[in-house]
Amino acid sequence: MRNFSTIIMIASLLALACTQRVHRPGKPITRPQSVELPAPLVDPPARASWTYQENPGSVVSPGRGFYSWNTADADKGLTLIRVVLSAYCDREILDKAVTDDLKKRFTDLRLVPGKQAIIRVIYADDGVLNPCGLTEAANPGITIRHLKQLAPILKANRQDIAFFEAGFYGMWGEWNSEYAPSGRGYAEDPDLRFNLVRALLDELPEDFLIMLRRPRFRQELETKVSEPDMRRLAFHNDCFLASATDMGTYDGDRTPDQWKDMIGALSRQGQAIGGETCVDDPVFTSCKAAVQDMKRLGMTYLNTGWNTAVLQRWKDEGCYEEIASHLGYRFILQGASAALTADKNLSLQVTIQNDGFAPAYQLFQPELFLVNAAGESRALEIKAGEHLDPRSWRSEQTDSIHMLADASALAPGNYQVFLRWSYYDRILRFPVQSIWNETWQSYELGSLSIP
Repeated sequence: MRNFSTIIMIASLLALACTQRVHRPGKPITRPQSVELPAPLVDPPARASWTYQENPGSVVSPGRGFYSWNTADADKGLTLIRVVLSAYCDREILDKAVTDDLKKRFTDLRLVPGKQAIIRVIYADDGVLNPCGLTEAANPGITIRHLKQLAPILKANRQDIAFFEAGFYGMWGEWNSEYAPSGRGYAEDPDLRFNLVRALLDELPEDFLIMLRRPRFRQELETKVSEPDMRRLAFHNDCFLASATDMGTYDGDRTPDQWKDMIGALSRQGQAIGGETCVDDPVFTSCKAAVQDMKRLGMTYLNTGWNTAVLQRWKDEGCYEEIASHLGYRFILQGASAALTADKNLSLQVTIQNDGFAPAYQLFQPELFLVNAAGESRALEIKAGEHLDPRSWRSEQTDSIHMLADASALAPGNYQVFLRWSYYDRILRFPVQSIWNETWQSYELGSLSIP
């Protein structure tokens, strides 16, 4: 009996010893509280760093680049949607067919991933007056009524719209009086200009950029609208590079150089500029002159349909692809590093250079998630960060973006780190080779082992 008890005691001691040998480091063994414990072991933090190779070509990304009128063009991130109301120049109520057509245009737009629209409403097109014999509605009140009927559709499709060109006045909605009967051009009247802008500010979403045709039109509003509203007023130049004044675009009490300096400063602060060319004068449209002007202004978008002679010049002189790549933002993902802190936060550092002509103009939000070896993903809540807003990544500037995310729920194992910036379902794209993951619709930064 005594021998049997001895055997049991020896077995118990051996079991305890084995338990201690296989216990995972960092998990202290339970002992009586009266025993003084050493400081708990802490697993060394996981660390990794990665570098990336730039893709020299143009990347289709929301809210920038060349645009076309064809919504189905998958190689362009922008399309122009024109709402033509010539038949309603003297009718206050729009037929359901008009609003249904606009809704369908947005539905078609969403079939092309990442694509967004530039919106313009017009009453006269192709140099032809509307049935009222005008380039506008029969009276300004009709214009406001039409805007109010279109506004709910525009609000409901906010994520699909990059820019709203003020439109409504002038041939092609360009706020000109070139084709208007003498003295009947609404855009000639500063009060009518103000009334339309006020209605646009009131009826459209607060984060809409409303593009005005000339910088003078914006300047005259500085004493009439609030500073937050002024930040919503940007530019479109539909005679870009046509002459010293771009066919009267740069008019008023400032020189063209002064206007350009003003536009360039505002575009870096959040008021974009886009447009189209209209005359091929090599003094202004040569590659050297054109690229220099685009950099100065912070040009974000241009029409691929006009002027064809200018576009062909850029192809012949060899700068078309350079312009296509650098219109708007061009965020080059240079490198990233990740570390797991002792308190189970993931610290991610990303280096991005903006090699484009302009910043982004929409609030893309960062999304960070990890995928384990079994293909299971876990989104991490970003608790804090610096320089997370792409609107602050200026042209010719390199930014170090830092984010701190909660990784406390992650089990030990090997993970792939994924990152993207998105605006609704529009994903910001980087010109970087090899790391775009189509399955996860994100950039696969690299692998990280978590102990």
